[in-house]
Amino acid sequence: MSKIQILILAFVILILAFVLNLLFQDALLARLSTLPIARRYNLFKPQAPIVINERETVRVSDANDSIESANNVRSKLSAIGYVSDDKFIPTGTVLNWTSDGYFITTQAALPTAGQSYVIITSNGEALPVSKATPDTVSNLVMLSTTGRSISTVSTTDSKELKVGQKLLFIESSVSTGTVKFLQSYVSKVQSDIVNVEFSSDRLSRGFVPQDVGVITAGQAIVNLNSEVVGIWDGQKAVPGSVVRQFANNFFRDELQVRRAGYGFTYRIISENETKIINLSLGAQVLTSTGSSLQAGLQTGDIITAVDGKNVSENALLEEMLESYKPGDQVPLSVSRGTQNVNITIVPRQL
Repeated sequence: MSKIQILILAFVILILAFVLNLLFQDALLARLSTLPIARRYNLFKPQAPIVINERETVRVSDANDSIESANNVRSKLSAIGYVSDDKFIPTGTVLNWTSDGYFITTQAALPTAGQSYVIITSNGEALPVSKATPDTVSNLVMLSTTGRSISTVSTTDSKELKVGQKLLFIESSVSTGTVKFLQSYVSKVQSDIVNVEFSSDRLSRGFVPQDVGVITAGQAIVNLNSEVVGIWDGQKAVPGSVVRQFANNFFRDELQVRRAGYGFTYRIISENETKIINLSLGAQVLTSTGSSLQAGLQTGDIITAVDGKNVSENALLEEMLESYKPGDQVPLSVSRGTQNVNITIVPRQL
């Protein structure tokens, strides 16, 4: 081989080595850094945990995501409290629901009846609460103020949550002008309804976050996409879907809370259960009283659909019933033994 050929070959190898180093150095170092001896003696950087797949290298660290999510929600939450002895006494957190001054929190965030409460927004604006409209079924309260141009929260359906998913409990802080948050995880999902007895007149669905200690009332429960998946009522998480339905019904019913009362209890028959026992998929009635009894709903009946919408563990009857108001006609498809029966319930006012 001539000297010229050797020089050309060396040049090609040099160029190839440069390209390979440019394209694959990070992935190669990441793989080498996972070797036990390399990690033991800290031979490579980074030393943070890494996940490697065929397409990309991803550092496993969501601490920054938590901070970013909390900051994104900051302007959409406000503090509530009252003035006593020339001091502001905070009692909880509220969700900024509409841009024209409506806020949502829980009854536990208004602990003293007859007190004059004030909402403090993230920009320091003080808004006296002119009216508080409670809902004893969900423990939520709609608060009216004269606020305008309020930045509002974004909610998402909590039934999409998975066990182990990270959540943030976020509290609006008046003293620092920032938000305080605690990290938690989903320990029980909303679709885990085995052996749960539901009431048509109370709310039972929901997810369970991991215990993180004492949480003040009204704190927003947020995912890492800065979406509100629930609100803490002082004892449990109220799902985001319940919050949204409460608000929708409030404005639909001309700024009132009107809850439909059906009068029966039931359990959800899961799809797996139908494979074991000879029952239809749906909601099996455990007791029937009041409006449901008058309509002909019997103990043992299985409600398979509401107005044509099938009932299942992923489409809960409770959520369907919640959208109706007193006096509405609610058509049910019912499996009764070998018969299929249609029943129409007209719920009363709770």
